[in-house]
Amino acid sequence: MNSVVIGLGLTVVLEALILMPLMLGMPLFVVDTMALFSLMGHLVYGLILGLIAVRVLRGRA
Repeated sequence: MNSVVIGLGLTVVLEALILMPLMLGMPLFVVDTMALFSLMGHLVYGLILGLIAVRVLRGRA
């Protein structure tokens, strides 16, 4: 479960609030309606990615 939390945290900080706005020429750390919907999408993506990573890594052990 820790890897899911880490995946969500990294997704929020790195992707949704810094990298994507920086690449699109938007202001950083601004939370408006578009940013909230984007953040929700990134959270879902990070959650799924974290769950898949846990399953894959546990399968190797």
